This record gives sequence, C-alpha cells and structure tokens, in this order.
Amino acid sequence: MIKTKIIILGCCLLGWGHSDACAQSNAVAAGGDHTGAGGTVSYSLGQIAYASFSGNTGTAAQGLQQPYRITVQSVADYNRSLPEITAFPNPAGDMVWLQTGPGDHAALQYLLYDVQGKALASAFIEPGITQVPLGTLPNAVYFLKVFNTHQTKIFKITKNK
Repeated sequence: MIKTKIIILGCCLLGWGHSDACAQSNAVAAGGDHTGAGGTVSYSLGQIAYASFSGNTGTAAQGLQQPYRITVQSVADYNRSLPEITAFPNPAGDMVWLQTGPGDHAALQYLLYDVQGKALASAFIEPGITQVPLGTLPNAVYFLKVFNTHQTKIFKITKNK
C-alpha cells in the first residue's frame, strides 16, 4: 500500500515538474499590440492557421491572432506634408508607375501587399517616376503603401491583365 502511494506521488510530482503552461503560438512574419482610445488590438501577419464561421448574426474568426493588420489613421496623417504622388494606370497590367511631384522625397518608399496583408515587394522611391512590377502576380486587388517616417498614403490597385 505504501509502495502504491509513493508511485502515485512520484508520478504526480514528475508530471507537475515537467508540465509547461503554454499559450497559443505560431511562427508569423510580424505582429504586435496597439492601444488607442477605442481599445486594444493584437495582430499577427503571415498566419495561415485560422478558421472563420458565419451565422445569421455575424461572423466570428478564431485562431492564434487574426490574420489582418488594421491601421487607423486620421485624414491629417494622410495629408501631413506628403509630397504629391500618384499611381497609374489603375487597373494595371504588368506594371504600376508611381510619379512624385515637387516636395521632399527623403526616405520615401513603397510596400506592395495583398488583401491578406502579405508583403510582396518593397523599394525606395526615386524622384520622378518609379516602376512597381506586377508581372508575376495573379489578377487580384493589391494595396500599394507609400510612406516615410512621418507620412503614409495607400493606393488600392487592381491588377487585370
């Protein structure tokens, strides 16, 4: 009887000593937490394991963290001394051109990403015209974010060859 109690106690202690309380985890490209007046949001980019369920009253998505990056910027953030810049043509074929107007173009760059938030291409923008190649991408909607340390402008680009 004592031998049985010792074995049970040993198993309990052994199991307790080696148990890890782990939260959900996944290898993702990027992520973070943002807090604002409306609350807090936690996000991850590059997550491929999630499920979405729809019903009469709405949609619920579950997973480690949701796969979309949500950024809220005021009109002032978009227009604050951002140099005049246009993206054309739209809808596009194999190439989109970014044309900058007069102004400060220091450290101005672009980031092309898809609707899931996956980054596809990025580069610095030269004064004048910069080419953004789309040739290897399938026909879809993409977002072209033009930014530097203080300003951001996002173009919705439709590739339709």
